This record gives sequence, C-alpha cells and structure tokens, in this order.
Amino acid sequence: MNNKTMNISRSIDLNEFNALGLYIFTVSLNTCLNIPSDQLTNTIKSWRLEISSNTADLTIRTQVLVIPQEGNEYARYERTVKNTVGGSNFGGGTISVQSWHKVYFQGDLINTNLEFDKSATYNIGSSSNTVNNLYMQNAVTVVSDENHKTEIQDIPDNVLEAWSKVNFQMYQLNSEVQEKGEIAQFHFGVIAQRIKEVFEHAGLNFNDYGLLTYEKWDAVQAVEYMPATYDKEGNQTSPEIKAVEAKEAGEIYMVRYDECIILEMAYQRKRLANLEEKLKA
Repeated sequence: MNNKTMNISRSIDLNEFNALGLYIFTVSLNTCLNIPSDQLTNTIKSWRLEISSNTADLTIRTQVLVIPQEGNEYARYERTVKNTVGGSNFGGGTISVQSWHKVYFQGDLINTNLEFDKSATYNIGSSSNTVNNLYMQNAVTVVSDENHKTEIQDIPDNVLEAWSKVNFQMYQLNSEVQEKGEIAQFHFGVIAQRIKEVFEHAGLNFNDYGLLTYEKWDAVQAVEYMPATYDKEGNQTSPEIKAVEAKEAGEIYMVRYDECIILEMAYQRKRLANLEEKLKA
C-alpha cells in the first residue's frame, strides 16, 4: 500500500481525493468543503482525511475523515467513492460519492439516532453471539399495523389448552453460576424445550407458531488477518483477508416472551369468561 503525508494550505474539495493508496492530509477544518454537516461549526483547526484503496474491487475507494473534538475525543466519518473505470490512478469514468456517515467504536458516546438503510433487515446480535443487557427508558415499540398482517384470527382453543400445560419455572443461568457461584440470582420464566414438548404432545407443530426459535450452526475455524498486497504500480496482487474467531458447533432454543405473555393473558381471559358464564347460570 502506498503512503503519503501532505500539508495542504489551499481550499479542499474532498471529492477530488480519489487516488490509489492511503493519503493523510492535515489541514485547517474551516478551509475545507464537503465536510459532515454536524461539524460545520467545529472550531478546532486540526483534522485528518485518509483515503484507502485496501479493497479487492479497484473501482471502490474508502474515505475516512477524522476530526478531533474537545479534550481527547474525536469524530470519525466514512464514505465510499466509486469510479466506473478504477485502476491505479482512479481517474476518468463516472465518479459517485456516498454521503458521509459517522462511525462509532467501542466506548464512544453516540450522540445521534441509530438508523439502518433497510427496514426489517438487520439484527442486533445473533443466536450464537447474543448481547447482554438492554437498558431502556421506554417500552419497545413494535409494528402492529393491520396492513402489515394477514390471516388475522382468534387464538384456537387447542393452542390455549396446550399453553395451559406450560409451567412457569424458577432457575439460575449457567453463565451467572460460573461467574458468581452460590450468589447467582434466581430468574423466573419458561423453558423452551418444555414448550416444544407440550405442543407436540397436543399434536401441534411448534414451528407453526412464533413462540420459539431454534438455530443450529457448524464449527468455524479461526482465520488470521492478512493485509492486501500491491505491486510497485499500485495494482492489487492479493486481497485483504479478514480475521475470523474460532467457534464450536452448537444449537440453541430461544423464547419470544412477549408472545408467551399474550398467550397466558388470552388463556386467563378465556378462563375468566367461562367462570362468568357459570356464575350467570
């Protein structure tokens, strides 16, 4: 990879910097054009722009903008620049520039909304790599618009009857026992496999309902990071290989507690209605 360090004293248009390699520019922020909108009032003078061609696709470059903030903090932005021609000088062709998007790292304080580019597409965590705690000020808001649903119907009696056989349990978590030993707390809830057993005993396929999820994954071998390599002309000779952590094969059942609670409330409502009918008789 090529590396250059330059001091720039003229007005800068970030769209111009599409050349190959990693370039680092140190300039005065108030002399620059096309900086992220939330930094337009930043009075700190020193900042840095990095442009990287560390990609297997020579028609794509990544621009990284690092702007120091007050104290020892800094803001980092990235955007992609594409060229239909590409090549060692990344010149000619049609250039398209993505808008700047802010990049956060572990420990950074996020001071904006988190918004994804597609709806109902991405997850936070996975079945084999879960997150720990979510600390919320308000309850979670869930899409429940009628226009987003089909086959709307009352919960069948056989489903409610099967659910009535599910026991609420008290238990300790293995991870907390390993960490805290005898002082590990007890939790209250349901056991996924026991819900599965109850539904199967009632002749119901648990996969037909959204109470449980089941996932299985294969073992993953560790891969060491390897940087991309380039020849003297700046042409890529081997792609970047990203590091991968080893993972053992496994499987897991998980519960959607909100749906369990709805079933429990529906079952209790049905019992209450039956009791009221008997009292009227």
